[in-house]
Amino acid sequence: MKSLHERIYENTILIFIAWLVVGRFFTERFVTRHVLKPFQFIDLVFVPFLFLLSIPYIMQMKSDRDKTGFFVFASILWFTISAVLNYLFYSRLLVWAYLLFVIDVSLGPLFYLSLKGTIRDKKAFAQKLLNLLYYLGFVEIVFFFFFNLPEFIKTGNPDRVTGTFGWNGYQLTIFLVIWDAIIIAKMHKKHTKPVFAILLLAWSVAVTYLAQFRAGLVFYFIAIGYITYTLYGKNATGKIKALILSSTFILLFVGIYSSGKVPTMRWEDVMTFVTHPKYVLETGKAKYAIGLLKMYRDNPFYAVFGGGPGNHSSRAFDTFAAKGNPRRKNVSGASKLAHKLPFTPYKWTTDLSRKYTAKITYFTIMYNWGSGTIAAPRASWISIPAETGIIGLFLVLLMYFNVLKLQKSLKDNNDTAFTAYYAGIAATIYIFFLGSLNNWWETGRIMILLWTLYYIVWAAGGNQKEHEK
Repeated sequence: MKSLHERIYENTILIFIAWLVVGRFFTERFVTRHVLKPFQFIDLVFVPFLFLLSIPYIMQMKSDRDKTGFFVFASILWFTISAVLNYLFYSRLLVWAYLLFVIDVSLGPLFYLSLKGTIRDKKAFAQKLLNLLYYLGFVEIVFFFFFNLPEFIKTGNPDRVTGTFGWNGYQLTIFLVIWDAIIIAKMHKKHTKPVFAILLLAWSVAVTYLAQFRAGLVFYFIAIGYITYTLYGKNATGKIKALILSSTFILLFVGIYSSGKVPTMRWEDVMTFVTHPKYVLETGKAKYAIGLLKMYRDNPFYAVFGGGPGNHSSRAFDTFAAKGNPRRKNVSGASKLAHKLPFTPYKWTTDLSRKYTAKITYFTIMYNWGSGTIAAPRASWISIPAETGIIGLFLVLLMYFNVLKLQKSLKDNNDTAFTAYYAGIAATIYIFFLGSLNNWWETGRIMILLWTLYYIVWAAGGNQKEHEK
């Protein structure tokens, strides 16, 4: 029987996960936003604190095939080397930005390691975590119909379609990819009736469309399409189910697109962009990528060590490089808090940011078409190698490759591991594609959800005797 402190600890973890999903609504859009605002970034404090408490337990764990801990600390060590060398050679360092970069990139893996070391009844807790993520999807349905849909009908503004994720509909789409994959895997294991599952998926696709994440929609279909084909495309019955799912997606997409369009959604601009490939080179993303190659050419030091964490274009850099007065409404809450830290400049900038990113304007043709995502010079695929070099990017990718390789060997051990594995694969595909559009790999609250799925597979699919020393 579990002790009282074990039950409290497990419930605290469950509440924390739930807060990551629903908290932004209460800190950004609801009447409680002024009171609860300080809890908006609780993940930046909670996870490092949890990890520090977990270190003694992690040290006692029996060695297994999972080398995540090694790659996490190798990455952090490399980030630190990059920061020190950039300070010594170029006097380029803001300690707070460096720390935030390290936290942003490693928050998910640290949470994963913390759970590995501290949870005793791992398989039971893994099931609780999966159930929580599943039922949170129904919470999104409630919020959509009671809050988002009425606002959308009234204003015609797709920015109102955000579920419980405050003003960030993009984060909603990431959660929906996880939820869709859970539903598809449950249907494969006959834990969910096909008709009910398809209705839920149809709603999810409609919400993803209405959220107007045009740049990411194709990645959404790739992620969900991949696991659908993997699960249902290998036998006759499976092909029929796959056809039903695929048809639902396609018909829903075409039906909404061909119906009377809401003017503010501007989907017709996507077709203009697709039919005029020359506009690709005019986007902020293309100029951003070319700028990275120029930076490497100008100084090969940057190809190896990067320009230093928090010095170029990462989420950490942006947090401290907020333009204008940090008290202005158009500055993010994270930036407002960052400017209150001691020894923080009014506006953080470096020679690298001024030379390679500051001159890239948002006001390209894509921005005029309403696609700030494509226009913005921000992407994890570029910011990480720009700030930590090719080796830094390589270490981060190795960390994910290691855990995914382990996951594959554990997925068939039970239904919980199976479901979480495919949810994790779909989310990994989607988030890694999104890394070409923005700094999503560095968004802690999203990466924590991804690494929670990785933990579920490890905890539910592994041999309990291997978990404990």
